[in-house]
Amino acid sequence: MLLVLCCPAIAFSQNVSPEELELAKAKIDKGNDLYYQSDFDEILKLTNEAYSVFSKDTINNDSLIAEVYYLEGRVWQRKGDFDKSEKLVEKSLLITKKVFGEFCDQAIKCYSLLGNIQFQLYNYEKAEEHYFKCWEILDSIGSESHKGWPILFSNLGSTYYAKADYNKSALYFEKGLNSEIIIYGFEHLETCFSFINLGAVKEEAGDLYAALNSYKKAKEIFGIEKDEWKIKKEKGSVR
Repeated sequence: MLLVLCCPAIAFSQNVSPEELELAKAKIDKGNDLYYQSDFDEILKLTNEAYSVFSKDTINNDSLIAEVYYLEGRVWQRKGDFDKSEKLVEKSLLITKKVFGEFCDQAIKCYSLLGNIQFQLYNYEKAEEHYFKCWEILDSIGSESHKGWPILFSNLGSTYYAKADYNKSALYFEKGLNSEIIIYGFEHLETCFSFINLGAVKEEAGDLYAALNSYKKAKEIFGIEKDEWKIKKEKGSVR
């Protein structure tokens, strides 16, 4: 009898020095910073270098690999390759669930980004499914001061705005505004922007008095006029 031993390559571990690991983590931090500068090619270079280190020890570095996939997913979303973005974010979510379970901050970020991808593909119902999954996780965490709440409400507000359901859009922008006041206070840039988004929805719905009131509140905070920050009617206005 011939006995064949199969060793599936599910996970493996090699020695990675603490210095090498910290350097790789710093590259991910730098990549996150560069995201807001839209330096996408440099980010992908950094994530590739970091992954080459993290992948040497998939047993202990799974969560870091999930971060790499998530960041790359954000980059490819911004570059307009939604299929590649979605696959990377789904890989990040799968690892996140395995390491931390579904009810964690990283899962919220993944579901939110998956919703944004579907929003940009005009798949609003599918986007809503992902956003409401974020809601379920945020509810389980049980903190009204979690920074995921205003992002969630803003994304839902943008989704219903795109569907021309201005009542629901206004409802969620108002929820987001209230959440931002709890987290950031009244005199904060995010709060200011939410007043302008809410004003834009009210204006679209024909409630000009409410729209003007929202614009005035935005101007009170930072002196920003409505034309300087308006809700984006083109696709891609989610956070």
